[in-house]
Amino acid sequence: MFCPPCSWTYYPHVFSAVAAVITRKGKVLMVKRRREPFKNTWMFPAGFVDFGEHPLETLKREVKEETELNVIKARLIEIIQAKDDPRAPGHFCFFYEVNASGNKIKTDQEENKEIAWVDIENPPKIGWKNHKYILKLLQKRIR
Repeated sequence: MFCPPCSWTYYPHVFSAVAAVITRKGKVLMVKRRREPFKNTWMFPAGFVDFGEHPLETLKREVKEETELNVIKARLIEIIQAKDDPRAPGHFCFFYEVNASGNKIKTDQEENKEIAWVDIENPPKIGWKNHKYILKLLQKRIR
C-alpha cells in the first residue's frame, strides 16, 4: 500500500515462530492443542516471536510457559515456512533441538489440553505439516 500525499509505503511483513524439540530416552515432549487451528492434535511446544524479541528469547519463554522446563542449550535444526496456518500465512518457524532442565512438566491449560512425553516411533496425531516433517527427521535419526 502506498500513500501518495505522504509518500509512505507499507511493506507487508512475515511473522516468525519457534518450536522446541525436546527429547529424552526415545521420547519427545509434545502438547495437545486446545484451540484452532488443528484443535485436538499434537505439536512441539511453540509460539510466535513477539516484536523486538530474538527467536532464542522466544524459545526460552515458550518452553517455560508451555512445559515449565528451562532451556539450557538450543541448536537450530531448520527454518520452515508454514503454509497451513491461517493466522499468519507464510510465517517462518525456527525449529530448535533443546536441552532443558527440570523433571516435572506442566503446560499452559489455556493453550493446551495436555502435555506428554510421546514415543518418537509411535506419535499421536500431529496437525501442522512442518511439525510432522521434523518428527520424521527425528525418526530417521534414531533408526
